[in-house]
Amino acid sequence: MEPKFALPGIRTIEYVNADKLPNDLTLMRQARMPIIIYTQRTPIPFAGEPTCETESANENKGKRQTVTLSFQSTITLPEEFPLAFVVTDQTGQTWLVGLPEEPYPLVTSVQTFGQPEGDIHALNVEVSFTAPEALIPVSIA
Repeated sequence: MEPKFALPGIRTIEYVNADKLPNDLTLMRQARMPIIIYTQRTPIPFAGEPTCETESANENKGKRQTVTLSFQSTITLPEEFPLAFVVTDQTGQTWLVGLPEEPYPLVTSVQTFGQPEGDIHALNVEVSFTAPEALIPVSIA
């Protein structure tokens, strides 16, 4: 098991319809070609400090990477289509969590109700995605 890697703070989180991502994204990444995301992105408002961590492991058939993105939001994410996530860190680097093919990222939401004294009513969202390379550096257009 290799050490964990965490992004240096998260500036923005957006979701995209994973089916609208380039079909050859996996091949482009294997060829180390630059990947540009043209798909419409929808910002996700978040509270607190979200985290994005990766953990890598070497398995019998090669490397597997698992990304866990956790955040609190006041909106419900759509369920009509498979989601992928575009995360921009504090350095300005943009990352993609998800691919235009199955398995898609697993999104778990837990609704919390705040205290009457003023805590927010929010969803605790955890996104988990496993692939040979699950956190992909991208550019956005």
